[in-house]
Amino acid sequence: MDQASPKQNPPSLAIVGRVNVGKSTLFNRLSEERKALVSDTPGTTRDRAAGSVIWRGRMFVAVDTAGIDVPERELRDKVRRQIKIAMEKADVILMLTDVASAAPTKEDRELAKILRTGKKPIILGVNKCDNPTRRSEAGSGAWKQLGIPDVFALSAGNGTGVGDVLDYVLKIFGRLKKRLPSALEQTATKLAVIGQPNVGKSSIVNALLGEERVVVSEFAGTTREPVDTFVLYNREPFLLIDTVGIQRKAKASLEATGVKRSLEAARLADVVALVLDATRPPTSQDRSLAGEIVATGKGAMIIVNKWDLVPEKNTQTMHEYREMIRAHFPFMAWVPIVFVSAKTSEKIRDIFERASMIRVERNRTILPDDLAKFLRQVQTARTKGMGVAHPKTYRFDQTGTNPPTFLLVAKGKLPIPDAYTNFLEKRLRERFGFTGTPVRMLTKKVK
Repeated sequence: MDQASPKQNPPSLAIVGRVNVGKSTLFNRLSEERKALVSDTPGTTRDRAAGSVIWRGRMFVAVDTAGIDVPERELRDKVRRQIKIAMEKADVILMLTDVASAAPTKEDRELAKILRTGKKPIILGVNKCDNPTRRSEAGSGAWKQLGIPDVFALSAGNGTGVGDVLDYVLKIFGRLKKRLPSALEQTATKLAVIGQPNVGKSSIVNALLGEERVVVSEFAGTTREPVDTFVLYNREPFLLIDTVGIQRKAKASLEATGVKRSLEAARLADVVALVLDATRPPTSQDRSLAGEIVATGKGAMIIVNKWDLVPEKNTQTMHEYREMIRAHFPFMAWVPIVFVSAKTSEKIRDIFERASMIRVERNRTILPDDLAKFLRQVQTARTKGMGVAHPKTYRFDQTGTNPPTFLLVAKGKLPIPDAYTNFLEKRLRERFGFTGTPVRMLTKKVK
């Protein structure tokens, strides 16, 4: 299978700096979404969060990074490695500091020194310039000490000066001869990956990308916010959303916020993947998460990770595990199941294939004549085979897609039984597909 090529991906801007200078706030403003957690707690952002930026009809990718002086000692090396990777892969680097410090700090000078040793274009953004006085302070010679000639005063909070930065970034991309995709190319399939802690969500995302893209740790709760990554697979765009592990009770406010974000990510996605651990049976919490996914009305799949750890696995083992999953989640009979190993990358690319297929199914439209023929056939078969009266139907129309939505209009005093609409849905799936997507069945009574 083809893997994403860096030459195919949109150009990127990495935002780096010490903690609490406003990187996540700026990232949220650029991507126009609250993808990064914003908190007064130093070191809130741990991973690289990627988001699409639309400016003057063109799109590029902004990458948010953790602060260079993140406090958790056991994660410090991993976080700094993520920053290094972001700087290496980015086309342009925006070093962010803030005017509140009046002059560059020791951390600012150390970071600027590191950046200057590279070959990437660097922009210095002096943040928190919320008024003319602060903008004047940002223009003082103190910031020139960092050796970065392009200095911009800005306010991530109110947007002042951000447009000037974006104009300059586009100019640099042009000098680098980077292709800036049109905003109309925002057709990526959004795939959210959710599940309980330590089932391997981040490892799955890393395996899909073929690189260490998200911090992976054995500490439960390491990932505290959704992390989005734009990638092309077989020339098809995907936006991968790695989310925090969802626990029954969050122990801290940031983790609670992260859980909320994970569920928000699921609602914003096109396809939501529930990750299960092959080494243990599904739990009641997995069932609750599955219910949340179904409630969003989005496309869905179940990923069974760590399949490499299953002893003596074979076709029969897979069949038995699939049957066990169906028994635990009877309300997700329409959801495809993918068995993978993030560790060995076994079947990992099947996830892309399934997500692409599900998006197609969510937008499937059935012609009116085909629907009318279908309804006549299933009603005749039900009457002959089961001897059960069906409603006197006037119309059966498809009224929408994403997800596929159907309206059954019938005559009679009694409401149309749920059993009948369930029957129609089952036959619809047998005839037309709709794998991986819920189907909405609406009813209307007329006199």
